[in-house]
Amino acid sequence: TKVFSGHYHTRSNNGTVFYLGNPYEMYWNDVNDTRGFHIFDTETLEHTPVNNPYKMYYVIYYDDDNYQTFDSFLENLNMYQHIIFISTNAVHFFLERLKILSIIIPKDLLFSSIGPTTKKLLQKHLPVFVHSPKKEFDSEHLLKEDIFNNVSGKKILIVRGEGGRETLKQVLEQRGAEVSYGECYIRDYIDVDLNCLKVNLMNYHYKFMLITSTNSALHLLAQLKDTNIDWLQDIKIVVNHKAIKDQLNLIFKTILITQNIEPHNLKKIVSSEN
Repeated sequence: TKVFSGHYHTRSNNGTVFYLGNPYEMYWNDVNDTRGFHIFDTETLEHTPVNNPYKMYYVIYYDDDNYQTFDSFLENLNMYQHIIFISTNAVHFFLERLKILSIIIPKDLLFSSIGPTTKKLLQKHLPVFVHSPKKEFDSEHLLKEDIFNNVSGKKILIVRGEGGRETLKQVLEQRGAEVSYGECYIRDYIDVDLNCLKVNLMNYHYKFMLITSTNSALHLLAQLKDTNIDWLQDIKIVVNHKAIKDQLNLIFKTILITQNIEPHNLKKIVSSEN
């Protein structure tokens, strides 16, 4: 028996359930992920992918070793009414360049963050109030904050790594804001040596894996294409958002969701599952 389904952007399968993926790229994180349609043979019950030769998104590499692009945003920080941080990496880089350039933060600049860890880091180093979601930590719930109800004509700077979801920028622009990206680091995804991991995990009875972004989940799924994944079923996956769980449901049996991924909380989760 074979089941064919849609919904997920990336093609994947476990030999029985086949997610066919999108026929074309829709978002920035679809870049370099094969798209197309499938031909199903009703006699042989075989399906053949036909790849889409056209792309919407491209990755362009350029020399910005001296941080001049990002620094230009900081040097003109007084032009913005609001600044949003996507991750702790973004905060660390922002603070480092701020110190090097001796830039004073405008008094009326509003701060926001997606998650509580990012908020905590900002408030540890800066005397500012940081707006963030109360429960679900993602772009959609940040946009529900009252501070974003009247942003027409406002200039907003989003500090993040290169690439990522476009939801925040798109919705804010729909509400009349002028949005810029201050991209200050590059995500470098690790290619896991699956054979080595399989051998090493044989020495442990309890196995956990932490995945904290949808892009990381997609990268892992891409690595698992056309491989035997039976041995992965013993691994318990810990994620910090339902969207990540939805991406990984096809592969893993046990996926735990926690919004707090600080070490002490992860230890509690591991202890409670053993």
